[in-house]
Amino acid sequence: MKLLHRYIFSSVATAAASGVLMFAFVLVTANAMKDILERLASGQIGLDMAARLLLLLVPFTMSYAAPMGILVGILVVLGRLSSRSEVVAMKSAGISIWRISAPILLIAMMGTGVCFYVNNYFGPQCRTEYKSLLAGTIRNEPLSFIVPGRFIRDFPGYVFYVGERDGERLGNVWLWVLGPDKELRQFIQAREGSISFDEAENALVLSVEKATGQFRSDAVAGDLSQVAIEGELARTSFAMSLDKLLPEGNGKARPKKIADMSLPQLLEARAEALSEVEQAGEGTELKEQARNLFAKYSYHVNRNFAFAYSVIALAMLGIPLGIKVGRQETYANMAVALALSMLYFFMMIMVGWADRVASAYPQVLVWIPNLLFQTLGLFLMHRANRH
Repeated sequence: MKLLHRYIFSSVATAAASGVLMFAFVLVTANAMKDILERLASGQIGLDMAARLLLLLVPFTMSYAAPMGILVGILVVLGRLSSRSEVVAMKSAGISIWRISAPILLIAMMGTGVCFYVNNYFGPQCRTEYKSLLAGTIRNEPLSFIVPGRFIRDFPGYVFYVGERDGERLGNVWLWVLGPDKELRQFIQAREGSISFDEAENALVLSVEKATGQFRSDAVAGDLSQVAIEGELARTSFAMSLDKLLPEGNGKARPKKIADMSLPQLLEARAEALSEVEQAGEGTELKEQARNLFAKYSYHVNRNFAFAYSVIALAMLGIPLGIKVGRQETYANMAVALALSMLYFFMMIMVGWADRVASAYPQVLVWIPNLLFQTLGLFLMHRANRH
C-alpha cells in the first residue's frame, strides 16, 4: 500500500507541478504584456527592473495557478490510470477510492497551505513591492514614463497624451481629467508643457502653457452631448498623486487597496470598522457605511481563505471526474480542468459584486463555490466507490 501511495503521490505531484508552472507562466505573461513589456519596449524601464517585476508577479498569480495546476495533475494521472483499467484493478484488490485518494488529498492540503501563506502574507507583500518599484521609477525618472505618441493611463483620474518631447519640455499635450465614476470633467489641450516630481506631495506635476480647455459641471459631466464651458489658460498645473501606486512614502503611511493588504492589516482594518459600527448612532447613514465597510473587510479576509481552500474543493471534484472520464489525453484533461476552474472563478466574481453590501453577507457567500464543488465531489466519489 505504501508503494502504491508513493507512486500516486509522485505521479500527481509531478503532473501538478507542471500544471502550476504552465498556468503561472500564462498568467505572468498576460500581466507582463499589460504592465511591463510595453514599458520595457518604450525604454521606461531596463531589463534588470523588468526581471524584478516579473519575479514579483509570480506570487500574485499563485492564487489562480495553483488550483488549476493541481486539478490538471489530478485529472491527467487519474485519467491515465482509469483508461488503463488500473483503478479497476485497485478496486478489485479491495482498495477503496478513499484510500486511492489519500495521497492526492495530501497534495491538495499542501497546496492549500502554500496558497494560504501566499494569499495572506507573501502575495500582498510582493504586490506592494511591485507597485513601489513602478512608483519609484516614476519618482526618480518621471520623464521616462512620458513616451511621445502614447496615451498614459497610469494615474487614477487622469489620461494624457504627449506628441513631442525634448528633455523636460513637452509639446502638443492633451489631458483628460476624470471624475470619481470616470466621467469627463475637463479636457485640456496645450502647445507646451513640462513635468516634475513634487516630493513633499508625492506627486508628479504636469504643467501646461498656452492651453485651451473644456470644463464640465457636475450636472453634465457624464453627458458628452452637453455643451461644455470653453476657455483659455495661460499656464496651469495638475498634481497626479502616486499614493495609489506607492503604498508608503516620505516616512508616512499611505492608503492601500484592500486587495494589497496582508491578513494582519485586514484584521486590524476590520476591527477599526467594527469599532465605528459600535460607536455610530442606530439607523444613521454613518452606521450603514461602517457596516458595509466592515462587511467588505470581512469578505476579503474570507476570500483569501476561500481561494486557498479552493485547491481542496477542486481536488475533491477532480478525483471522481478523472476516474469517470478515463481519458489519457493531456489536452482533454486540461480542457476539463480549465472549464471547472473558470466556472469556479466566475462564481467567485459574482459573489464579489456583493462585497460592499453588509445585508448580503458576502463573507458567507464567498464560501458557497467551495461548498458546492466539494459537496458534488464527495457525492461523485461515493458513487465511484460503490461501482
